[in-house]
This record gives sequence, structure tokens and C-alpha cells, in this order.
Amino acid sequence: QPVGPRIKLSENESKVKSYDVTGAGAADADGYRALTGTGTTLALVVTNTLFAPGTITVTKQVTGDFTLASDQLEDAVFTVAYSSAAGSGTLELKSAAWKATSLPLPYGTVVTLSEPTITGADPSVAFATPTWSAGDNGDGTATVTVGDGTDTALTLTNPSTLLTGT
Repeated sequence: QPVGPRIKLSENESKVKSYDVTGAGAADADGYRALTGTGTTLALVVTNTLFAPGTITVTKQVTGDFTLASDQLEDAVFTVAYSSAAGSGTLELKSAAWKATSLPLPYGTVVTLSEPTITGADPSVAFATPTWSAGDNGDGTATVTVGDGTDTALTLTNPSTLLTGT
């Protein structure tokens, strides 16, 4: 067992995935490092590896009387709003691809998504409350947490009904 002063370093920042310490010898089983040398200054290098930002991709699906291939939805635009402590934004899902991806968001961010507007659909189309493939809150919204350098893929499904007049 070494005799003399020892130090133990730790990192408590939530953005830090891992850290590495060099310049103070190897840590013992308890995580302490013995201080060695004859000078009064100790130089350490702490290298942090941070969590990487992630994204959210939303893909549209329509069930019921219509599909995304229906002529009545050719000009439809489904707007998805997302909000979090890190900020907010919107995604537009339209016929070009029926999906969109958010800007990078910080790892661990809790994001709430909703579909506030649907425009451009034929007046004969009615939509019920949408559902989400993950994080569905049962009220048309979803809550997900951004992963470490990953894309959280969600499907937003709108049940549709043909409206008929009399």
C-alpha cells in the first residue's frame, strides 16, 4: 500500500459519458491515485467523452378509408411540433417522402411531439386522434428521450374516414 497523499477524481457532469485521467499513475481498487514526485505542482489531464446529440425522425402513416397514396391526400401536409427544455421546432410530413428528421437535440432531452395541423387534405377526409409507435400518451401526443448519437424513429398514424354528405 503506498504511503503519502492520495487523490480520487470523479466527474459529475450529466453531459459526460466517460472520462480518462492521465498523469497521476494508475488508480487503486478504490479509485485513488498516489501522489508521487518531489515538486509542489501536480499536473493531471482529464479527458471527457461527451454524449453525442441525437435526432428524431417521424414517418407518416394513414389507415382507414384512405392511404397516403390516395388522391385526396396528394396535397396534404401534416405538421408535427416538438418541444423540450432544449428548444422547439416543427417537421412537415408531405407527399415527397412522408417523413422528416429534427435538427440535432442534446442527449437525454425529453421531447414532446404533437400534430397541431393538417392542411391540404380533401374536404371529404376526416382524421381521428393520431397514435405514435413509441411514447404515445393516448391524447395525440408522444414523449420520447433523445439517445446518444442515435435517431429515434417514430411512426405517426392517422386513422381516416370518408365524409359523405346528404
